[in-house]
Amino acid sequence: MQQQPSPSPWEQLPSELLAEIFSHLSPVQLERVRLTCHRWNHVVCDTPALMAQFELRFDSQSAPFNGDHHEQSKMAANVTGRYSVAHVQLGLEGPLWDKIGETIQRLTVAINNKVNPLIELLRMTPNLKSLSLDNCKLDLSKDYDSAGSVDFKLEHLSELNFHGEFVDLFCQICPNLEALNYQYASSQPLETDVMPLIRTTQATLQKLTLDDDYMSSDEVWNICPLDRLHLKELSLAFDWEDPWTEMERFVALISKQPALELLRLEPVVTGGTDIKHDDVLILVRELKQLKTLNLPKRSAMTAVVLDHIVEHGHSLERLQIQLDRSDILPEQLAQLSRTIRVRLYDMPFEIPYPDMSDFDSAKIDELVSMLNEAFSI
Repeated sequence: MQQQPSPSPWEQLPSELLAEIFSHLSPVQLERVRLTCHRWNHVVCDTPALMAQFELRFDSQSAPFNGDHHEQSKMAANVTGRYSVAHVQLGLEGPLWDKIGETIQRLTVAINNKVNPLIELLRMTPNLKSLSLDNCKLDLSKDYDSAGSVDFKLEHLSELNFHGEFVDLFCQICPNLEALNYQYASSQPLETDVMPLIRTTQATLQKLTLDDDYMSSDEVWNICPLDRLHLKELSLAFDWEDPWTEMERFVALISKQPALELLRLEPVVTGGTDIKHDDVLILVRELKQLKTLNLPKRSAMTAVVLDHIVEHGHSLERLQIQLDRSDILPEQLAQLSRTIRVRLYDMPFEIPYPDMSDFDSAKIDELVSMLNEAFSI
């Protein structure tokens, strides 16, 4: 019988020791390590200090901005290895970006109002998978540039994080976008409209985040007719207390996404307006694949709401909800915590502040009992 070859000494080394050994390698050597075997690649990928060697950060003091190709050429001569992550400001197009642009997969760019420098930068990152725009350099007294017609596409770009800048550009260059994260920022015009981008990318979009307390329910209503939009994750953050916010329109949008696995309704402003029991019933009854549900914090999520979730939330694995403790029986919470369907139950409790004029030992005992009950779930 043929004997099995003895394992290599390298195979017997723990991952921690391998990471320590790899920390002494150059970026070029580390890239080769990642290509050696699956285990070594996982060791590198799971060690932040090692992955940092594939990350470039340029700020205004250390980066050759403003098209200084001579300085860029000197930097390019010292750049070794393949860099997959970069944090830059505009102005890097040139020898340096020529050398590293094709390797970049995740990019954060500090932009200004000019679109052409951004276009040239993105043109040289054909393998980009994730793009984040930092708009701290924007001049609010001026409009964004219009992109005009662009002659390239970022075929691999699947994630875009931005505040609504240059929508006309991204409508042209993102044919396979899967995750769109839009967050309103105080440093942007109120009339920002991301609807054209949602409409353009609806066939591939799977994750949508809209965080904007100025976005109206009318704008959300405009998403409903998009028949090719099939989301798996939806996060909405609005001012739910605004009297002009029509909850039924949000429910209508959510109901048209039966494949949702994650739903987050986050409040921009907290207050005392309740989400209707019928709305919750529609959400948990129609979203049969829902695994994660975060409902906005309200003052009176009652036992009726909890019953809806227990009865119809067959696929739920994670739940975050604010409940009205005065209306919830301990056995209801116990039933929910015991069910296999809900393996993790997060419930942020608000402990009522006691009346100081009547702060006696009985009050203390009551609060202690409340805390024990809350944190024993």
